[in-house]
Amino acid sequence: MQTCWIIGGGCYGSSYLRQFRKAALRGKMPKTRWVVLDRNPDCQATLEIGPEDPLEFIFGEWEDILLQSFSNNKIKQNDLIIPSPFQGPLIFNWLKKEADLVDRVMLPIQLPEIGGGLLYEKLGADKLTRYSSFADWVCPPFCIEPQICPVTKGLKSWDMRDLISNYAVEKNIMKTYFFVCLHWIYGVGGMSADAFLKARSFVREGPPGDFLISSMSTCHGATSAWNLSNNSN
Repeated sequence: MQTCWIIGGGCYGSSYLRQFRKAALRGKMPKTRWVVLDRNPDCQATLEIGPEDPLEFIFGEWEDILLQSFSNNKIKQNDLIIPSPFQGPLIFNWLKKEADLVDRVMLPIQLPEIGGGLLYEKLGADKLTRYSSFADWVCPPFCIEPQICPVTKGLKSWDMRDLISNYAVEKNIMKTYFFVCLHWIYGVGGMSADAFLKARSFVREGPPGDFLISSMSTCHGATSAWNLSNNSN
């Protein structure tokens, strides 16, 4: 059975669960398990458990839960990771911990501006992550990012994956790992767990060198670059 791993049980995670329940009531929800990861045992999602929810909770630091769940083979290739917005650094930090476990080192690389027609681009507080968007407006809640943009009413001419792929080539970073969030059901998007497994395998066993990581939808992204090396100590 497929499992949906929902990162965060606060305002975003609990709203995703409400959408799941709506889908279930209408007979649209595939047979799945829902697992919420949160640091707070009293998070909002714990207060809204439905009688028919196939719901479980795991409490702790997000990166540590991912670390343990992948290590114990609990997260399967066909599972979905349901992120909250702005969680790109969570993926980066989790990968750093994966590398640490096998005595490897991930060091950040400063990236120049992405450009390429973006309407929004900002360097994050960590001075590493580049947040980018093709929108300079507030997107509708649970937007499924259709081909016809609900704000501009025009055909979308952009795709963040294409932009970041070309950007990586321009910067001569040949190794890229994209965590692409695509609409799954009732306005909720998910990332394939397979993308996490491939990136995990690389940082643990792949050849040293530079690589780029980006968590993204078709419209928005969070991107950083790293150098992977073996610990010489």
